[in-house]
Amino acid sequence: MTDKKSALAFYCSTSALGGLELNLVRLAGWLQERGWKCTVVAPHHAPILQEATGRGIPVREIKQTAKYFDIGGALSLGRVLAELQADILLIRAPRDINLGALTKTLFKFPENIVYMQGMQLGIRKRDLIHRWQFNRLDRWVASLEWLGSQAKELAGIREEQLAIIPLSIELHRFLDNSTGREDARRLLGVPDSATIVGNVGRLDRGKRQEDIIRAVALAQKQQPERQFHILLVGEETRDERGGYSEELQRIAAEEELGAALTIAPFRSDIEHAYAAMDMFVMSTPSETFGTVTIEAMASGVSVIAANGGGSPEILGNGTCGLLYEPGNSASLAEEILRLKGSPDLQNRLAEAARQEARQRFSHVAACERFEALFRSL
Repeated sequence: MTDKKSALAFYCSTSALGGLELNLVRLAGWLQERGWKCTVVAPHHAPILQEATGRGIPVREIKQTAKYFDIGGALSLGRVLAELQADILLIRAPRDINLGALTKTLFKFPENIVYMQGMQLGIRKRDLIHRWQFNRLDRWVASLEWLGSQAKELAGIREEQLAIIPLSIELHRFLDNSTGREDARRLLGVPDSATIVGNVGRLDRGKRQEDIIRAVALAQKQQPERQFHILLVGEETRDERGGYSEELQRIAAEEELGAALTIAPFRSDIEHAYAAMDMFVMSTPSETFGTVTIEAMASGVSVIAANGGGSPEILGNGTCGLLYEPGNSASLAEEILRLKGSPDLQNRLAEAARQEARQRFSHVAACERFEALFRSL
């Protein structure tokens, strides 16, 4: 039985600082505020160390030299955990499971390892090495039920190992945002009189923001008396192809929507972007867990999402938002017009989404679930 005096260590070796890494350090900060002794542990090159320090979370560095079966790294991690008296180690990146399992095998310490699954598994992982690693885990935390089902099917995770704890955000900035629609639209530079169909996130071909443009073009042709406008907020992914922002502008011009497309850079006060929207579209065909979807739900924006990945579960399979066929602009246009033609439906879905966000995706609820998990170990 673990009480609040127990020390928690959060380990992450990745050389990038993306959404999953930020979720890990945020959780450490939230639990620290609730009285837990939290430390972020990582190799010296990991940017999560600087992020944690900036948030007032203690950090420790270890020496890690290999991806798999790094005995030196395990000895270094084990010593740090022993000094911290951390009997629970939380891991986010799949590559770090091996080091945690090796450390536990050599030291019999930490007493408990909790792995937090953030991405889809994709392929079966039931070979000898993976089975050994996964058997060293005391809990496998999936953010959604469908990911938990994947873990059992593809990784052989036992029912008693599995826990479902959704990713979470600090909802108050979205629930309590007092910025009016007119002010938000002025801030974003979009027309006050138009129906704003928006998206927040990286501009990336895999996220298929072009589907939004083509769907709005179809909706505009079917109802030319209405004025639609597209708002895309985010930075372009820097890949070898590049030029996706220009490609989106070209598609808008081809669809005669050039003046009806606004591409705005990501901003820290992102709640204003949601306040400017009438509808939020999660266009990624198979988004694992869209935190921007949660932000839109909490903001009271009607949500339409591709019927794939974790989006259907987040939206209660249609009770908190509408779903369309992934990659199908005509299907998305149909749902846009359905929402636009029924203010009652818009209001009902938006209110249901806000309630769902409060109950399932608040950081307070997540902390309470993790605390219950720690005590169950």
